[in-house]
Amino acid sequence: MPQTLIGRSVSHMESRYNMANRCITSPDERKFEAFMEEQGVALQSVHWAAVKNNWERRLFALENSQGTIVAGAMVLVKPLPMGYSMYYIPRGPIAAGQNQELMIELLNAIRQESRKDKCIFIKFDPYILDHRFMLKEGRPEGHNQKAVDRFEKETGAIHKGYTMSIAETVQPRTNMGVDVTDDFTARYARNTRRAIKKAAKENLSAEIHTASDIRSNPEILDIFSELMHCTEDRKGVKLRDREYFQRIIDSFDGAIISLCRTSDGTCISGILSIGYNGKLEMLYMGNNNAYSKTGASAFLYDATYRYASEHGIRYCDMSGVEGSLEDGLSNHKHSLGADVREYIGEFDIPVKPLMYKMVLPVYEKKTGGA
Repeated sequence: MPQTLIGRSVSHMESRYNMANRCITSPDERKFEAFMEEQGVALQSVHWAAVKNNWERRLFALENSQGTIVAGAMVLVKPLPMGYSMYYIPRGPIAAGQNQELMIELLNAIRQESRKDKCIFIKFDPYILDHRFMLKEGRPEGHNQKAVDRFEKETGAIHKGYTMSIAETVQPRTNMGVDVTDDFTARYARNTRRAIKKAAKENLSAEIHTASDIRSNPEILDIFSELMHCTEDRKGVKLRDREYFQRIIDSFDGAIISLCRTSDGTCISGILSIGYNGKLEMLYMGNNNAYSKTGASAFLYDATYRYASEHGIRYCDMSGVEGSLEDGLSNHKHSLGADVREYIGEFDIPVKPLMYKMVLPVYEKKTGGA
């Protein structure tokens, strides 16, 4: 296993960090994944790199003197013209206990190593909260500025701001989701309760299919893909194709597809999710708009929450919303008992500062939806 001492890669930081730690530039995948399954999120898993197969991949780990991984980063590498590249660390890096000092140590090591790939800049959006609140309470004042300042001061990173639009960043800064460790149904809005009761009266049924089920029965993924096409047609957008969904199912044993059927067996709603480290990432939902008045959406979310709660999941992340929190999607998720979790946002670390200034206008919004 190649091992590189990186503690001296940023000389002015030397006194700050534990020099017993070392950066491993090619860590054992099973050891790395075991760390992420305990400390990380799905987007930092080695399996996410398999989903994003239009990017190259690098793994970096910080090990202590006992050989234990204390921080890690799954890095997606985007080739750029003339042999250059950019690095992207989705929802990372990850450190034990989300220790920011360890994240900073690893980022400085990655910056040094990235020069071998002629990297122009490193983009990262750490899994560090800015706010957590219920929509009816309103957004708290202030920000987690201390964490932002540390990244800027100690890695040379540029904070991209406390963005509000979901289109401004690769990963949404504002997400909504449901804590399923308690009586989550108590937080349902009245209209949600009515919708669930209506769905039951109309004899709708919900079923949860595991990755193993789907791999042995491809029709399940066909059905979900068709529901996603219905959503694309309704919204006039292009989302993901069946092949992309297939890579998620093939890569994550914790992936599930939830389906809602009418009494005659017609599938009218579906959700594709990834269960990872106690969290259910609810990535995609497709609906047949002809059945929008049946209460299927609320019914299926409720069934999925219950399944998650029974299978060791603590939190169901319903994905991103606009930071204004004034759109219909935010209100819909709030009606389903969701809280708001905002992260501190994106950062860029210029590795080649002059080139960074030149390429940023061209590549800032072209990171491929990682």
